[in-house]
Amino acid sequence: MNASPLEQAIAKYETALIALETALKKTDLSLSSSPVLEVLIARHSVQTVIDKNNLSSSKKLFATINRLDQRLKKQVDAINQLGKLSYWRDQLNPPENFWWWFLDSSKTPWWDRYDWLWSGLSATCLAASLSLMIDISSRFLSGGPDPFGTFAVISQTLLALLTGGSTLTKTGQEALKTLMENFRIPKIFWHEAGFSASLLLLLGLGIFHQTLLPKIADKYNSLGEKDYAAGKLSSAENKYNRALKLYPDHAKAHYNLGVFYESLQDSDRAGSSYQIAVKGGYYQAATNLSRLYILKGDENKDNYSKAISWLSISLPLAQNDPEIKYTMLTNLGWARLGQQDYVKAENHLKDAISLQNNRAPAYCLLAQVLEKENKEPSAEEQWGKCIQYANQKNPDEDTWLRLAREHLQAKGEKS
Repeated sequence: MNASPLEQAIAKYETALIALETALKKTDLSLSSSPVLEVLIARHSVQTVIDKNNLSSSKKLFATINRLDQRLKKQVDAINQLGKLSYWRDQLNPPENFWWWFLDSSKTPWWDRYDWLWSGLSATCLAASLSLMIDISSRFLSGGPDPFGTFAVISQTLLALLTGGSTLTKTGQEALKTLMENFRIPKIFWHEAGFSASLLLLLGLGIFHQTLLPKIADKYNSLGEKDYAAGKLSSAENKYNRALKLYPDHAKAHYNLGVFYESLQDSDRAGSSYQIAVKGGYYQAATNLSRLYILKGDENKDNYSKAISWLSISLPLAQNDPEIKYTMLTNLGWARLGQQDYVKAENHLKDAISLQNNRAPAYCLLAQVLEKENKEPSAEEQWGKCIQYANQKNPDEDTWLRLAREHLQAKGEKS
């Protein structure tokens, strides 16, 4: 006995449904559209036969159809993940009672209910990224563009435009749609994917801002040091300032800028830079800062106290740096000499000599202290050491060398 058209349609429907269920067991979310389309067309054929022949009997066949429909509805999530139903509806224009073509509206996956949230978070990430991008660009372009700064600004701008444009503009959304389809990302995850891209952009810019900017500032500072050593003062100043624009807390760049200003005899700006360097943890700057205050001691005795204060803060940090510790102790003795506190001055200077006994400053200052204490024989010995180790290229040591020779000459004339 030949099967009826309805029985044949039902058989094809069941065969297509079994093929879909089998495909789902063998694959992941990247299900191909072929088995889904075949089962929907098979169900469409069943309904067409029913409508065409005005069938209302045969309870057994309708029970079979209902059972198969229930199995089809269990696959609604997989069918929705494919994201093709709206496209097929546009092609076939089925009536609304052909429910299998409208499975995407019959049940909305829970994660799709939060698409508005992903869109809002994407916009928030893009706004934060734009703020970071503006800040980074302004730091690089301050003081005029250079090749590296221009490259950094252009690259991050292009990255931001690609990410932001793909989310906010129609053309970008179309490009993003094509990209996601090529990577077979289910449509239901497109909003989440857009948010992920925006978040990655924000994280990338954040890492660049917090981690790479200080490293780039290091590079500019090093280039500035090379220019300063080569006598290219204007270029050195520019690079120090670029380093500080990129990373305002770069303590060594503040110190180097202080050295630069001091070389121009701009002691006020030099002192300000040294102070920032010391506060930023670059304790070595305290030696230069204290010297500036000591040299101004004759103008205002409080300057000696300021020198001692900065040195007292920084000296504990230099315990493992004999050279810097020597200079700090020497400057402490120098400042105490200015305060006429000769006992403390002598102690500090002797401590300095115990660290390094082949340098002139502590001997030259100790000789002056001993003279003030009327310890002439001991003073003469220190003046001798001062002459022995003094470096005429150092302004302070050159001055003390002259004093030492005058002192010893005067002693020789008396004798």
